[in-house]
Parts: sequence; C-alpha cells; structure tokens
Amino acid sequence: MVSKRGVVSVSLPASGDFRQLRARTKLAVGIPLALVRNPVLACVGASDLAFNTVSHAVTGSAPGPTMARSGTSYAEMTSHGEAALARVRSNPDVAKAMRGLEDATDEFNRRFEYIVDELNDLSEEALGRFSLRREAARNRAAELSRRVAERLRG
Repeated sequence: MVSKRGVVSVSLPASGDFRQLRARTKLAVGIPLALVRNPVLACVGASDLAFNTVSHAVTGSAPGPTMARSGTSYAEMTSHGEAALARVRSNPDVAKAMRGLEDATDEFNRRFEYIVDELNDLSEEALGRFSLRREAARNRAAELSRRVAERLRG
C-alpha cells in the first residue's frame, strides 16, 4: 500500500506469526489424529499379540493369558496397544532418539524464527531506504519543475 506521501507500507510476517501458525497447525492436525488414535492402538495391540503368539509357538513356550484367548475385544486390543507403545517409548534408545528429535525441532524453530526476524528487519530497512530515495527524487523533480516553470514565466 502507498500512502499520500508515496511511502510504501508493507506488512511482513514476523516470528510471532509463524509461532501462531504452528499452534494452529498443531491444533488442526491434532483433531484428525485423535480420531484415529484408538484404531491405530488396536492395530498395534493386535499386531503385538499376534507376534507374541507366533513367537511362543516357535519357541515352544506357553502363551500369556491374553494371547490364549481368541475373542479379544477391541477395547482390550487398544489397551494392549497402549501398553506396547509405552514399552517401546520406555526403551532407553527410543527415548533418547525422541529427546534428540524434540531438541532438533526446537533448535530448528529457534533458528527459523531468528532468520524470519532478520529478514523482516532487512526488508523494512530496504523499504525505508527505497522510500527515502523515492521521496528525495520526487522533491528534486518538483524543484526542477518549479525552476523550469519560473524560467518559462519570466
């Protein structure tokens, strides 16, 4: 947008805008993930039970009481899936990898916000310089026009 004085006014995104966008995206993605949470956990639970059953059959060991039942309910599968996921997450290597991923994500976000803020500052500085030069050129042109008009009159 250009003001009456010819100054260019631009609204550039800042790091706060990106933080707000990340929060909105997290919320928007969180809703669909909540819808598939239980089916995914039930699938993990069923897979874990199937793996354990086959593993016990191959090794000749007796299956646990949950695996011996053939009519395990959806809720039990979901519960078993949550337990299996908790076992995986409690593994020190997995926990270390997840912490590393979280740290890397935080560092990426911090650097990204810094770059956005720096670009914003540089863009505003460049627009300010452009506006000042444009204003100076317009003033010189107006002065030259005034002189020419005076000479033509006089």
